[in-house]
Amino acid sequence: TYQVRANHDDKNGWQQLASVYGQQQQHERALVVAELMEYGGLLKSEEEYLRLVDQMLYAKIPYRAASFLTRAVEQKQVKAEPAVYQKIGTAWLAAREYDRAIAPLQKAMDLSGDANLGARIAAIHLQRNDWPAAEAAAQKALAKGGLKNRASTQLDLGIALFNQNKLEEARGVFEQAAQADDMRKYAKSYLQAIDTRLNTQ
Repeated sequence: TYQVRANHDDKNGWQQLASVYGQQQQHERALVVAELMEYGGLLKSEEEYLRLVDQMLYAKIPYRAASFLTRAVEQKQVKAEPAVYQKIGTAWLAAREYDRAIAPLQKAMDLSGDANLGARIAAIHLQRNDWPAAEAAAQKALAKGGLKNRASTQLDLGIALFNQNKLEEARGVFEQAAQADDMRKYAKSYLQAIDTRLNTQ
């Protein structure tokens, strides 16, 4: 096996060891080496910190990745950019920490102006059963424009309205969503549910 022959702060030696483990597809060992380098203060560049985060995500430890990257941004080791905040939010989502995912994704949206991030935030609020927040986020994303899948966000908005018993508003939104082939089935099922609920009131 390859060994680090120099002292513990020999950065090149550690990097060579990590590289060998990577070439051997021993990704967990490569991650351990990278974490030891970080612990020893050997990581200096933003690229190195982000590479370590990607290794954590590849190893399916998103909670650690999100925590580490959040701290790196706070300590100014990594720039507070939209892509970085999006990576933090995505990592929290992978860790099923939905509440924690919202703030970084919101920061990413505020910095980038990307409405698709707003649509993603609306979907997270739906997961949390926070219907008013989902409604507000979806409305904001739809108003901003430039969505990759507008009908999907319309469906999310309709669901948020439906669960607040705003049935007539929901009907209009579902009718718009139903115009898209991939959303038609789901939208029509909600339209039927609205008719049923109105008929029993």
